[in-house]
Order: sequence, then C-alpha cells, then structure tokens
Amino acid sequence: MLANLHRINFALLLALGVLCAFQWGTEKTARGRISGLLKSQADLTRSLAEQTESLNAARQDLDAFRAQIVSLKTQSDEQAATIRSQNSQIARLENVEASLTRQLTAWKEAVEEYRVALQARDEQIATLVEQRNQFYEANKASVERANAAIAALNDLNEKYHDVVTRYNDLVAQVQAQTPQSGNGS
Repeated sequence: MLANLHRINFALLLALGVLCAFQWGTEKTARGRISGLLKSQADLTRSLAEQTESLNAARQDLDAFRAQIVSLKTQSDEQAATIRSQNSQIARLENVEASLTRQLTAWKEAVEEYRVALQARDEQIATLVEQRNQFYEANKASVERANAAIAALNDLNEKYHDVVTRYNDLVAQVQAQTPQSGNGS
C-alpha cells in the first residue's frame, strides 16, 4: 500500500512538473509577444511624432507661402510669372499635405489596430492567468486529498501498532499464566 502511495505521489509530482513546464513555456511565449508588441508601439509612436512634426512644418510652410501669395497679388502684373510659380509650389505643398494627412490617417488606424491588439493580448493574458489559477487550485485540492489520505494511513498505522502491542502483551500474559497453571496442577 505504501508503494502504491509512493507511485501515486510520484505520478502527481510528475504531472505537476509537466504542468509547470507547460506554464513556463506559455509565459515565455507571452513575454516574447508582449516585448514585440511594445517595440512595435515604440516604433509607431516615434514615426507618428516624426510625421506630426513634418506635417506641422509643412503647414507652417504652407501658411508662409499663402502669406507670400497674398502680398504678391497686390504687386504689379510684371510679377505674374512669379506668382504662377509660387501657386504651383503651393499646389505641390497641398499635395504633400494631403499625402501627409493620408499618412497620418493610416498611422492613426495603425495605432487603433495596435490598441485593439493590446486589448486582445491583455484578454489572453487574463485568460492564461485564470487558467493557471484554476490549475493551481486543482493541484492544491489533489495535494490536500493526498495529505488527508496520508494522515488517515498514519492513523491506521498507529492503530495497527497499538493492536499489535496489545496482542503481544496478551500473548505474554497468556504465556506467563500457562507455565504457572502447569505448575499448579
């Protein structure tokens, strides 16, 4: 019976070891994914800041060119060629602004997708933590049952030892009385 208990104990320890190895592997994978997502977030944030600075610079340039256009319109007709040249520059800058606006929109969408991915990751982490806690509770209950069984076995061993001791005492009394009764008859 003790050998069976040792086998059960060994099987439970082996199962616990496998569970721990699985959990460590899962946590390592999750940490790698989290690290990759955080790096991607930092890159996207840096790129967004650069694009924002570029957009602000382009807007400032555009405002400066518009001010120049207003002042140039008040000048004489001989500067009309210069005004047309600057108008084409403004059109190019507006195209750049539109392009930057599209890029900014794309970055905003990417950031939103990243936020959704982070939320999904957080949900997965919460699920994994919950599963880990459930496994822990299940193992805790198994260990408590095994400890209770061991305590019961120990109680039985004590009772068996007590019975054997009483039996040996009775045998000793009977043997002690048997030679006396033989001498008395």
